[in-house]
This record gives sequence, C-alpha cells and structure tokens, in this order.
Amino acid sequence: MKRKRLFRILTSVLAVCLFAGYFAFSTFLFSPFESGLGVDVAGLVPREVDVFLARSELGWAFDGFPRLAVQDRLDGHPSWKEWSSSSECTELSERFDVEGALAELSALTDRLPMGLEPLDVFGGRDLALAARFGGTSLEEADWAVYGTLHWTGKLAVSLLRHPGLLGLEGAGLSATVEADHVRLSGSGLGRELFVTRVRDVAVIATSRDFVDDAHRLEAVTYEDSMLLRAEYGDHIKNVERSPAGDELEFFVKVRDLLAASGEAGAWPDITSVDFAPAFLGRFFQANTVNLVVGQMGLDEGLSVDARARLSSELMTPLQMRCYRRPGADRAEIIEEAAALAPEDASFFLYVKTDIGDLLEQVVVSLEPDTVQLIEESLQSTGQYRSLQQLIDELRSSLRDRFAIILRPNDYPVDPDGPELDGQPVFAMALVTWIKKGRESVLVDLRDTIGRQGKRFGLRGKTENDSGYYRNQVGGYEIREFWAPLVPGTGMIATANARIGDTDQICVVANCIGMLEHVLKTRSQGAPTHPRLAGRGDFRSLLATCVARANLVAWCDPQSAQTTLRRQARRWAEDSIQIDWSLERARLEQQAINEIFAGLGKQRGRLSEEEQARIDRAVEPGLDAIAERVAREQVPAVMAAYERRIVYSEGVTAALMLLGFDPKHVDVSLRIDAPLP
Repeated sequence: MKRKRLFRILTSVLAVCLFAGYFAFSTFLFSPFESGLGVDVAGLVPREVDVFLARSELGWAFDGFPRLAVQDRLDGHPSWKEWSSSSECTELSERFDVEGALAELSALTDRLPMGLEPLDVFGGRDLALAARFGGTSLEEADWAVYGTLHWTGKLAVSLLRHPGLLGLEGAGLSATVEADHVRLSGSGLGRELFVTRVRDVAVIATSRDFVDDAHRLEAVTYEDSMLLRAEYGDHIKNVERSPAGDELEFFVKVRDLLAASGEAGAWPDITSVDFAPAFLGRFFQANTVNLVVGQMGLDEGLSVDARARLSSELMTPLQMRCYRRPGADRAEIIEEAAALAPEDASFFLYVKTDIGDLLEQVVVSLEPDTVQLIEESLQSTGQYRSLQQLIDELRSSLRDRFAIILRPNDYPVDPDGPELDGQPVFAMALVTWIKKGRESVLVDLRDTIGRQGKRFGLRGKTENDSGYYRNQVGGYEIREFWAPLVPGTGMIATANARIGDTDQICVVANCIGMLEHVLKTRSQGAPTHPRLAGRGDFRSLLATCVARANLVAWCDPQSAQTTLRRQARRWAEDSIQIDWSLERARLEQQAINEIFAGLGKQRGRLSEEEQARIDRAVEPGLDAIAERVAREQVPAVMAAYERRIVYSEGVTAALMLLGFDPKHVDVSLRIDAPLP
C-alpha cells in the first residue's frame, strides 16, 4: 500500500511538472505540438517583390554540409578535374576566398550540438530569398530570407527573445524584443536585421516590412502572396517538375533590376562596331523585358524553363513583326527541320523568321565599306540596281524559315578540286525553303554570280576559267563556286532539291561532301544516312521543352572535339603577339651597322639595291623571332583552348528553344552532363 501511494504521488508530481514545463515552454518559447506552415514558403512572400529565389529539399544537395552530395562523382569527372586544377579556378577561388568561406561553414557546423548541420536547423526543406529594390544601387535593396526550421531552429529563434540566455552581448550583438519579432544590431552586422517566426518558417530581413508582411499573409491565408501570383502558378507551381521537386525557382523584375543597377538596358548595343551585338540588338533589347519567371534544375546537367514578359510599347516595328510570326511545333521540328541534319551534327539551328527582314538587318549591321563593296559588285552585273532589290527578290522567293548545319569535315579531298588554304573548318550547310513557282529566281541569281565570277572573287582551274561549274551528282544539279576566300574548302556548292510533292529546298554548303550528305539525309535517312531527328536524346529533350519555338539550337560537343582541337592550334598560332615594325627596325639597324659600317648609311635612305641586301640579311632573324615567340606563346594559349575543350567534353547534348510572342518570350534550355 505504501508503494502504491508513493507511486501515485510521484506520478502526480511528474504530471504536474510535465504540465508546468509544457505550459512554461509553450509560453516562453513555442508549443511542441505546433503545426507547420502547411504551404510553400512563397506564401509568406508579398507578391510585389522585385526578386524571388527559392529551392525545396535543399538538404538533399549536401552530404555533410557544405560538401555536395555529388562531390565524389564530380571529383571523378575529367572536365571537373581540368577545371579544379586550372589557373582560372585558382584565381576565382582566391578572388572570392572560397576556401576561407568553406572553412567558416565547416567551423559553424562543428559548433552545432548533437551532430546537427546548418540545414537541419534552417532551410533544410525550403529556402527562399526575396528582395525589393530601392535607392540608386543594389546595395540599398531590402531583402529577406525565409527558411523552414527543425525543432532546434525553432528553439534558437524563440531564444532570441531572451538574449541573455544566448550571450549575444558578448558577441557584440544587441537584441531588441518587439511585439512579433526581434531586432538585431551590432558591430558584427552590416545592417540591422529583423527576425521572426511564422510556425516552422523563420524570416530574417533587413526591413520590418517583410516581417509584417509575413504575419499578415499568414493571417489572410496567403492572399496577395507570391504563392498566389498568376506567373508563379503558371510557370512554377503548376508546371511539370522533377520527382524530387528540387528545382531552383526564380522571379525577377528585369526593368527594376536594370534601374537599380544603373544600367539603361540598351543591350545588345546596336551602335557597336562588332557585327554580333549590332545585329542581335535589332531583334532583342533587355529593357523590353518586364520580368522573368521560371525554374532551373541541376540533375545530371542543366534544365531551364522560363518566360520573359515583354513591354510591347517599347518594342520596335521589326521586333513586333518577328515576334508575331507563329513558331514551329514539335512535329515540324522533327519531320521538316531535323530530318535534314545528319545524326552526328555538331551544331544545328532552325529559325522561323522573314528572310527579307533578316537580310536587311544583316546589311545595316555590317560595316558601310563592306556593304558598298557588295552593292557595287551586284550593280556591275547589270541585273540589280541595288542590294535592296536582291533582298526583295529573296523575300518574295523564300519561305519564312532556314536551317544551319555544322558537322566534322571528314569528307575526302577532291584532288581535282579547288586549292585549299589548310585551315581546319567544320563542314557547313545553309538550307532555305523555296516558295512554289519561285525556283527560277535562285537559279538566275547563281548564274548571274557564276557568269561574272571574277567580280565576286571566283577563281577556276585555269586562268581562263570563271570558277563556276555545273555537275550532276546523285541525281541533283550541283553548282560550284570556287572562291579562295572561303576558308578551309575554297568553294561554295549549291543545289535545289524537291521534298514532298511540291516543296523545294535550296542547300548551300562549303563542300560537295556536305551538300550530298544533307540531301541524302533528307531523302534516304537511316541506316545509311541517319538523321538528327532519329536521335533518342534529341527527341527526349525536345519532348520536355516548350511546345512551339521560333528558334531551335542543338549542339553535340562530342562531335565537335576533333575539329575544335585542330582549330585551337590555328587560333593559338594566329594569336602570337609580335611588334614586327619594332623588331624589323631593330634588325635592319643592326644589319646596316654591320654591312655598311663607317659609310654613314641610314635606315629609310637606302637605294633599292641596298634595301634588298638588308632585307635578305634580316629575313633569318625575323624567322628566328617568329619561331622563338611561337615556342614561348603557343603552348600557353593552346593549353587554355584545350582546357575549354575538355570542359565542353562533359556535355553530351544541349538543346535550346525560344518561342516568341509580342507579349512574352518562352525559353527552354536542356544540357545533358552526366556524372560518372
């Protein structure tokens, strides 16, 4: 009886202690039975923020923070080995003190109790960052970090309301406890921070507005939050995700970002003397983008799906015309475009746009002297009054699409063909689609150029040949233009070919082999001439991209390696930096002093015979300088090119699709980079 009575007393005391402990813990810290937020942390982010970045299941990305879960596989990848041992990696690491940052993170992990890791405490499931731009620089922006909490994280945030228990003053920090948050300041912080907790989500912000917004949004069931914003639902929440659901979500107001960073947004620069930015800038300007929203995955490569919403009032008439043009669906891409490209194509581009608009922008982006030279050559034929006349004829003759194909130039060299300059180049082909009944326009253009080949830089087998030849190859009439200015092959070959019952294409290639290859790929296909359209990786990547696109770009780095390495040697040799005028002047003066010693001869005042004698004398010295500088410079430059090639070898396939609309641009990017 005494033991029973004692047991009842102890049980009652324990129950009272547990109740009192639970009551005290719930009152001063948090309820142990408190439910989680129940929705994505985006529900606590106000919808009008300028930047929103978030990722779920962040804890899966690490194997002992801060070590990546894929680090062992990454360390075994040749491309990563090359990068990690490169001077570029070392320079980047030193610039941002990567080793120091990793050491600090490791030290932070070691200080956590019970073997916990930082992501167990904060952000292991969901982590997000939001920002509002203000002032005249990005440094003045207000930001907030949102992270889901482990129970230890909830305890740590709750203990901030009792700063004496954490010894914050000893760490140089001051904590001010306010109604629903704690305000932190001190010498260790660059800015004052506001910390609060909404169920199992902590909010750390540089502005109290973010704290107030988080509590308000939770109270109104996340109304007016990022979670319920239309763009978030359409392009992040309700789109197909990976099984892990761990993609990086992003939402950026681009125009506000440009304004905050002091950039005008006039990019690419149409006033540039370089062709690429001057040309591309006429079709796209960064300041027309209002916002970008989408997601990015990093599983065995890179996948990006995004929509850029445009401000149509800032777009030019040219851009509006281009963006209104309907894109190609997947059936058209596979059956009409990719059916032309060989399976081992290193690069493939398919674009749907008005050919006349494209050519006009090429002309205005070229240097005026180049345009004048082309126009004078056309006028001299007597067939064209101006370059614009030719463009108008091509606009009326070609459909609104073209394709560019590159593959290794492994075709046999024709011993009776044009003289080659030895430059390593890809075999290239341009394919255009001809409107019904307009085939003769292209034939007449080829004949016009061929008949007056000398005016266009053509050179034939003999002095009297025009450099323009017609041949029958595989049932196709081939027109050859032998042009020494064409690098690597010294020629251009063209042919028209019928596809289907009525359609015709025009193929322009830099060698006969490539021309035949494209034509047979389109007409025969596998097994003798397999198509890119039949590649499993091409079709699988395409199936996950946007449904319609105005631009399709494919790259197979593995197919390009041999040509790139040959080109790297040539580029390295061409990059040699020698001030030949200075070196020649020095060697000529030495030769004058030796050959005409005591005769008072001066450089620049020699007779033709004397100058010829000096030229013969300095020639070996100039050759020796070129050889010495090549030995010194080429290996280093070649090594840099080789590293970039090795980096690309980690990629097995890449595909990008762009779909245009006057109100938005859809982007899909897929890069396969499997780890061992």
